[in-house]
Amino acid sequence: MRHLVWILVLTLAGPARADVGPDAKDLKAVRDKGIAYLKKTQSADGSWSARAFGPGVTGVVVAALLRSGLGP
Repeated sequence: MRHLVWILVLTLAGPARADVGPDAKDLKAVRDKGIAYLKKTQSADGSWSARAFGPGVTGVVVAALLRSGLGP
């Protein structure tokens, strides 16, 4: 009997998990908003970081932009 209960629980819980998650349209909107922010906040010298942080922040931003599909 316990096995039957577990089988029913797992069977009914499976389809409910398939609908969970962000919508692709929402993800694209967030991605586009983030890219626009990064472009807007780029310094005149091409960096994104204050001298205190060095080139690390700029490297992370450039890697993120390239990974998102933007070219140089």
